[in-house]
Amino acid sequence: MAFIPEISWTTLEHHHNHEKTDDWYWMFGIIILAIAVLFIYFGDYLFSVLFLLGGFTMLLYTQKEHEELTITLGNKGIFIDELFFPYKNLKSFYVEDEIDGEPDQLILKTINPLAPYTIIPLAEDLDPDFVTEYLLQYIDEEELDESLAHRLMEFLGF
Repeated sequence: MAFIPEISWTTLEHHHNHEKTDDWYWMFGIIILAIAVLFIYFGDYLFSVLFLLGGFTMLLYTQKEHEELTITLGNKGIFIDELFFPYKNLKSFYVEDEIDGEPDQLILKTINPLAPYTIIPLAEDLDPDFVTEYLLQYIDEEELDESLAHRLMEFLGF
């Protein structure tokens, strides 16, 4: 592969497959309220309040507009807008490109134990093999899967 100084593309920060109807919001609210009432029944009032606040925060998050991000793979690391991931802070990567109906995505495994994976959607016109060849110059490839939490959030429509 010839030397390429960087690869850059723009993408939405996340893609949603689910349109949220009124029924979705009603079900979410009923589930959150039921769990909060269950905590009150068991005498855990503080956790009930925290759970209600968390549910309300998640509802606010669902209303947030999708931001468009600029991703740049360079010779020192990966930029996601202003956020920089130096290659020395990345353990490995994997380009997941065989998802039916889903955009291809780049999964980064970081050294950060609190946020071990970062998932970046690829542009539709970007060749996943090209991204793989480029990143192999700097870090190792390892077959990675989305975390269970990420899959659950996608399933629930967040």
